[in-house]
Amino acid sequence: MIRSLIRRRKAKRIANRIATIVNASSGLPFFLKDDAYQLIPANAFVRAYLYGAISCGMRIVDLKGKLETKGWVIWETFDRLFPGKSDDLVAWCNEKGSSEDSEFKRVLAIGFGEMNHVLEALVESNPANVKTLETLRAHISKITLE
Repeated sequence: MIRSLIRRRKAKRIANRIATIVNASSGLPFFLKDDAYQLIPANAFVRAYLYGAISCGMRIVDLKGKLETKGWVIWETFDRLFPGKSDDLVAWCNEKGSSEDSEFKRVLAIGFGEMNHVLEALVESNPANVKTLETLRAHISKITLE
């Protein structure tokens, strides 16, 4: 029981870092007051993309073999990005991830790759080399303008 609580606390810290990076590099917080914000977590592209970005973000720390902690990191990150919607988002991503859905895997790879570029730029600490989650930003803009 205590180990589970420790893993959950660790997952919250990791999720906070990942969500902060996603928010800063995607512009997601700018849509919070918009009615269209409710459409964002319902979008399959956004879900798959963020699942990939979160998976990449978990590389910040060594979570090899710690499935419970990984699961909590994913749940906590989705909860920070879309409060109250993480159960549905994680269930959907797990279902798609265990299937042979090629579109899900394609978008997941885009999210993973772009997040990797963002993390590499952060490590370099070069302000001229700032990266964003460009594909996610473009897709969110498209959703909210429709």
